[in-house]
Amino acid sequence: MKIPRQLQSDLFELQSRLLLIIDEAATTERLLFNAFGETEESLTDLTALASVIEDAQDTYRRLSTLMSVISRSDPDDADDSMKLLMQTYARGTERIEPMTRSIQEVKIEWGLL
Repeated sequence: MKIPRQLQSDLFELQSRLLLIIDEAATTERLLFNAFGETEESLTDLTALASVIEDAQDTYRRLSTLMSVISRSDPDDADDSMKLLMQTYARGTERIEPMTRSIQEVKIEWGLL
């Protein structure tokens, strides 16, 4: 089944934003660890950053997998996968701002701006 062009564009844009979040969270995680180490005070924020990375990576992988499954499926068999793709897209879109905010809060808290 061919995924509509506009939906493809929206999906690729979301994936691009997720990659930026992964990069920013990983960079912030490294900066925090290198500057302050893994202490009782930094552990909560290091864990939060790792969770952001994991969440963004999981959403990215799900989008990729579902797009691939749909692309090679018969149109009559792709309905369930398309529903999952749309749910994953909606969830990913909703999670962009909270993930970005979490990274920014850590940067502010530790003076990593």
